[in-house]
Formats: sequence, structure tokens, C-alpha cells
Amino acid sequence: MVSVMGKLEIHFDEIDTAISVMREVAAWGREQGYRVWLDEWLTKEELVTPDAQPENFCIGTIEGEIINRGYLHGN
Repeated sequence: MVSVMGKLEIHFDEIDTAISVMREVAAWGREQGYRVWLDEWLTKEELVTPDAQPENFCIGTIEGEIINRGYLHGN
């Protein structure tokens, strides 16, 4: 599902892409000396829970370029 907000498009059920972005950000953070997620934590097995299903993971794009990732839930 895609939701359009101005030029920003939100793409739901994008867990693989969201995890890829999270891994990229974590690698950058480690290079900068920040304490960030370990790669072992950034897997479907670790991130999917009864409250965080694959369809809750989304990415944001503008003109087809990924600009962010997120997790949306109803509570």
C-alpha cells in the first residue's frame, strides 16, 4: 500500500527495505562513533513481534528515492 502526502510517498509492508536502511544507518553511526543498533538486532526474527508485524514497517520516498524508514502501529 502507498499513501501519498504531498511529494512524500509512504510505502507500507516494506520490512526488507526498512531493515536495509536501518543497517546502513547503523553502519554509518558506528563509523561516527555512535552507539547504535547491532546488526544482529536488525533481522526479521528480532524485529517482528505480535505488536510489530511486517506490514507495520514502511519506507518514505520522494520521487522514488528512499528518504526514511519507519514503524507505524495503531496503539
